[in-house]
Amino acid sequence: MFVLKVITGFIGLTMIAGIAYGGERVVMKPRVPVDQLSTVKTIKNPLHHTPDNIAKGKIIYAGKGRCILCHGAGGDGKGLAGIVPDSQPSPRNFRNSDWQKARTDGELKWIITNGVPGSGMRGHNSTLTHDEEIWQVVLYIRSFGQK
Repeated sequence: MFVLKVITGFIGLTMIAGIAYGGERVVMKPRVPVDQLSTVKTIKNPLHHTPDNIAKGKIIYAGKGRCILCHGAGGDGKGLAGIVPDSQPSPRNFRNSDWQKARTDGELKWIITNGVPGSGMRGHNSTLTHDEEIWQVVLYIRSFGQK
């Protein structure tokens, strides 16, 4: 019984530490490789910023793309992966206004498509099979910066 209490206590402390320190730790570092960054920054979202496209992006974010699991329902980076203290880099907080201003839509599309090596962010080029889906997710991610 004592061992169970110790294990439960350890898990509880880990969860508390994750919530306390699970915030974004590497905010402004671009995640697109340096040799591709200047080209990727020039790519524009071909979709219009409409309620319909944003709603479709939200559906993909929460469902097929599974973004919600790491980035959270509120886009604050506090999904399941956001509470793990050692996740480096931590899941992106899409509500961060400095980050929203610094990153281009082209960078977001590249990251969603290819992932971020050395992190938990995997590429979704096989999950999201149409560019339109990725661009809709980009529009939804942008909506977090407007709230």
